[in-house]
Amino acid sequence: MKKSRLSTLKQNKRIAYFVAGVTARCAADLIGDNRKRGGYCFHRLREIIFLNLLEKSDEYFDGKDEVGESYFGGRQKGKRGRGAAAQEKSLYSVY
Repeated sequence: MKKSRLSTLKQNKRIAYFVAGVTARCAADLIGDNRKRGGYCFHRLREIIFLNLLEKSDEYFDGKDEVGESYFGGRQKGKRGRGAAAQEKSLYSVY
């Protein structure tokens, strides 16, 4: 990271913990740093990775892109909550 008050040793340790999958809070405790700064640094690392991938995406996606017809999400049909089990039983008893 370009502008940081942390020493390069602490930055390298934090990056190593980020790559290893350690949480930001645990990494801050291991380094001996503030947990809020740990979360912020991990957030900045994710932003840097995103921006680098965004720059390289033009190499992979030149031209037209097709998207399939898929529907994700929506609302759940039927009754929900405590009475849902009773409703299911009544449907099965009809058959």
